[in-house]
Amino acid sequence: MNQSRVGDAIAGLAVAISLILLSTGTRIFVKLFWPANDKLYLDDYLIVFATVVAVADCAVLLGLEIPHGLGRHISTVEYADLQRVLLAEFITGHLYNTALASIKLSILALYYRIFITETFRKIVVAVATFVVLWLITIEISIFFICRPLQSFWNPRLAGNCLNVTAMIYYITTSNLVTDLVVFVLPLPVIIRLHITRKNKVALSILFSIGILTCGISAARLTYAFIQKSPDITYDGVPFALLSTYEMLGGIMCANLPIIYKLLRRVFWGVRSAPSPEARSIPAEHSHGPFRHPENSDGDPGGWTPLSGNYYSHGNNYTTTVEAQPEAAQIGHNT
Repeated sequence: MNQSRVGDAIAGLAVAISLILLSTGTRIFVKLFWPANDKLYLDDYLIVFATVVAVADCAVLLGLEIPHGLGRHISTVEYADLQRVLLAEFITGHLYNTALASIKLSILALYYRIFITETFRKIVVAVATFVVLWLITIEISIFFICRPLQSFWNPRLAGNCLNVTAMIYYITTSNLVTDLVVFVLPLPVIIRLHITRKNKVALSILFSIGILTCGISAARLTYAFIQKSPDITYDGVPFALLSTYEMLGGIMCANLPIIYKLLRRVFWGVRSAPSPEARSIPAEHSHGPFRHPENSDGDPGGWTPLSGNYYSHGNNYTTTVEAQPEAAQIGHNT
């Protein structure tokens, strides 16, 4: 019988931390230094906050849970260490929920900034309000999960606790549903934009790729039984790693629309030629969140999504949804 999953846990967390920091670090670099100086917006600050919280979650796992028994069979863990593992689990629960909510709010803030149709913005605000209320509700519920609260991490202390497994099912399922809503939300607007079919497909893929993270949420759901496991310190490793990689997937998907162009140049060096259709659309008559093909920083067929003032009236080299009457009509039809 395998006596330890400690190595797997440490390796998995090390990879996750590296990718989280690299992803958000690249986003900040792109926003501030490449291809031109820009400023940070609410969506950027929210994803930075989510990154800090996600890394803190990993730090608790590495600094508190693993040293005191996570990854080892419970028969080899002292009771005092088990208490620390359960206390760390209580802490990471808060961090996990806060990170996921912050990721969703960052994506929604990005939608609000770049899509200016009135109806769509109202929907974005409604979804964001639901996410905030969801987080508040979950946090209050966790603080009242056991009475006294200390009995959560001290099983020998007499107390009454809610059904933790049911709560995990609720949190994971509601996360899954809100993920689907958030990632498909812009698709109807994108489909109605007056841009080339190629750009519609590219934007749709870019904004909806986060649906893949729902697979991680679904996998995490299969481990909701873990709280009832008699060997929670050993069986809890997959659950902890899935939670971590769910945060990682969300952060990377939130950052992808910002860093896409840089990644394309670094890894593929693709400089696509503009299609005849794209060449025929003057900058003042093009629509949608992409830079005009003839003015895209040396990338003739590229579109530069979601960076700074590329969507304001002040940039004469950039197309904007807001400047077009047809775009306003899209808002009335959504």
